[in-house]
Amino acid sequence: MHKRRSVHRFVTDGGLEIKVYRIKPEDAENLVDLFKHLSETSRYLRFNEMLSNPDPDFVWQTAQHMALVPPGQGAAWLAFADLPGEPNAPVAGARYIYLGGRRRAEVSVAVRDDLHRHGIGAELLLYLARHARTHGVKQLVATFDTSNKAIWRLIHQAPYGILTTVRGRETEIIIDLTKPVEPEPETTDAIAPVQPDPSELSKEKAMPEEVITKFLVANGLELRVRPQTAADAARVAELFAHGSPEKRLERLGPALGNAGQMALAEAVQVMPFSPHDGCVWLAFADLPGQPDSLVASGRFMRCSPDEAEMSIVVRDDVQGQGIGGKLLYFVLDQARAMGVHRMTSCFASDNEAVWQILSYSPYHVTWQPRGKQVEIAVHLQARAESSPSLN
Repeated sequence: MHKRRSVHRFVTDGGLEIKVYRIKPEDAENLVDLFKHLSETSRYLRFNEMLSNPDPDFVWQTAQHMALVPPGQGAAWLAFADLPGEPNAPVAGARYIYLGGRRRAEVSVAVRDDLHRHGIGAELLLYLARHARTHGVKQLVATFDTSNKAIWRLIHQAPYGILTTVRGRETEIIIDLTKPVEPEPETTDAIAPVQPDPSELSKEKAMPEEVITKFLVANGLELRVRPQTAADAARVAELFAHGSPEKRLERLGPALGNAGQMALAEAVQVMPFSPHDGCVWLAFADLPGQPDSLVASGRFMRCSPDEAEMSIVVRDDVQGQGIGGKLLYFVLDQARAMGVHRMTSCFASDNEAVWQILSYSPYHVTWQPRGKQVEIAVHLQARAESSPSLN
């Protein structure tokens, strides 16, 4: 390894220096070592199949294949670090493979389990994206398990326009390299300077405005979800004016003088937060005679680093089409990816739609009756095993 020249170097927030090398056929052994440091869950999320006790010959053959990436097919890298008792240990890998022509490529990133949440995957993805862009790639695509919170964190951190399409347990992302969200430094294959504490890669960075997630709901209606901007205030006020309070999932505030004041106050309430305070998303759909209509909003506001309050508002005339459920689970997944452990909210006790949505929650839900209201807590670190439970 000492004779190889690294193409990129960086330092994690914890002070670990990472050296990145172009992959070579002789790296098959290093890929096997990296694979051994992936948990069964990580292996499933990476390879889309259970590999709890794989055949060693199969692992070796797969590693040999992955280590051989001719220039005409794409590019791949391995990242190494000096760990306690493991000098020059392979800690992560990244690659893109051309799809058809060279304008689109499939991307994959893997980091060994004991080094998750150190920013290694995000930095590798940034380097890969810059390299792919300079070699003519316009779009990077990937399909991953919707429950893979690590990928959702990478989406938050990517400085490019991204389209995500959720299809049940599978989510597809398309990273548009022609739409950078912010200026990026020039990159070559020369040795890069060490970059300590890259604050722009914080796990609490808000999703760029260009990120759009698509869902299909009832009757084939396409729901397009994107972060809210300051320019959306008037449309949000209109949404709240057409979304009855008794049909919402939110913590009730003090009553105001009239409907106009209430709508304005609610619109101000869901103005964009700083990344440390929370996030707001808007959902749009093409309704008959009303293209690109704002039909729902979802948000969470932090109460503490680990806890947040959420709100889901759906326009009255599009209730019952699954919009609220899609947006609710999207907000929960995004909050979990951004470090929130517990989400709270309220709803009217006779709101059967919310009861039904919560019964399918992938996370554990507890609830407490409060008069005509029900207060809920969604525990994002615990998977659901049954219906919401009474505390």
